[in-house]
Amino acid sequence: MRNERLVKIITKKDIKNVQTNKKLVSLAVRLPCECNLNCRYCYGKIGAKGSILKYNEIVEILNQASELEARTVEIVGEGEPLLYPQFRNLISHIDKLGMIPTLYSNCTLIDSEVASFLFTHNVTIIGKQNTLSAKKQNAICRVDGSYQKIKRGLEYLIEAGFTKSKPSRLGIHTVALKDNLTELPEMWRKWRKMNILPQVQALVYPSKTQAKQYFEYYKHHASTPSETRRLFKQLSRIDKEEFGIAWDPILAYPIAPDGCRVLYGTIGITQDGNIQICSFTEKSLGNIREISLQDVIQSEKVKKIRKTGEILGYREGGYGCRANALNMTGNRYAPDPYYDTFISSK
Repeated sequence: MRNERLVKIITKKDIKNVQTNKKLVSLAVRLPCECNLNCRYCYGKIGAKGSILKYNEIVEILNQASELEARTVEIVGEGEPLLYPQFRNLISHIDKLGMIPTLYSNCTLIDSEVASFLFTHNVTIIGKQNTLSAKKQNAICRVDGSYQKIKRGLEYLIEAGFTKSKPSRLGIHTVALKDNLTELPEMWRKWRKMNILPQVQALVYPSKTQAKQYFEYYKHHASTPSETRRLFKQLSRIDKEEFGIAWDPILAYPIAPDGCRVLYGTIGITQDGNIQICSFTEKSLGNIREISLQDVIQSEKVKKIRKTGEILGYREGGYGCRANALNMTGNRYAPDPYYDTFISSK
């Protein structure tokens, strides 16, 4: 693959450094914040099990990540991170520590001034766009005008220079739904031509703590394993034939084109300080108020999680989706049923 990769992508060199030197590649932080959209596929706030992390506590976690040589900090948020009251201070501190802030944003609140601030502070942005249809996008987000706000936010980022570098500092993340399956190849081409790095993800199965409405939405709107495999193969073919970019559609699961690598070098922190490998799972590995990042990395439980794919006998580089496995089976170490069907489907 040429240099069309998000800066947050974990490489084999990174994995070796984690295993040999007990370092960290990336930290994911779920900020306690509201959201100005109400997307149908979003499972909403996971919900705090304890007291919310204060800003100074988050800063201390960032300091620990820097000492462990983390390259990036993923700002995910329980909602839209730009609504976090101390967002700018947080971004400035990450940048000052020499780590790259990777911001997941719906882009609706981005104007020229915000885009300039983000660009100046070395931020990589993963925006969102689910469809090229304004009517469908507004329906998915359940907020009138969201399509135009997303579109304009992306335009501000492009104007600020986020797509002028190699690799690009702008990506777009979307989920594969029955509602947008036929559009995604066209969207993929459009993003590539604009030097926007695409991410298309299989929708994660809801956890048992989620409301019935999310299970109903998943049942009727999530793409099936065979549909997702056909889509990933088509996107891989487009990249190879039209853009000279090669990637394996099987190892790309659950997020094309680069798959998921969080097990190999990431730690996730929820809004109340609970520690995860994937920050979207709900089974805590402890709380950051009681254990350091260094101790987490060296724990036997984390060492076992990092070897899940090997233990399960998956191809090197693959381990399914751990959130899917946990939500569908109740066991974070179990095979991912969706992935198993994805592999075997035509």
